[in-house]
Amino acid sequence: READISFIWGSQDNDAEIRVSFAQTNRFEALVGNQAANTSGTSVWLGFVRGLLTDEQERGVILHEFGHVLGLLHE
Repeated sequence: READISFIWGSQDNDAEIRVSFAQTNRFEALVGNQAANTSGTSVWLGFVRGLLTDEQERGVILHEFGHVLGLLHE
């Protein structure tokens, strides 16, 4: 099955449902599921500082956080 998801990079669209910050703060977290609809600010923080994690680790963090975006919780 496919999910009906689209990405618009660099959009200034105030109607965006997911807003990602790439500020280099070492902050990695995401609001879960519909929580993002209840805020007008950032809903995903991917604050990678280059060299802190390997590319494979960064990929894992991104997939993990977008799992939260889709409504998945920790075990």
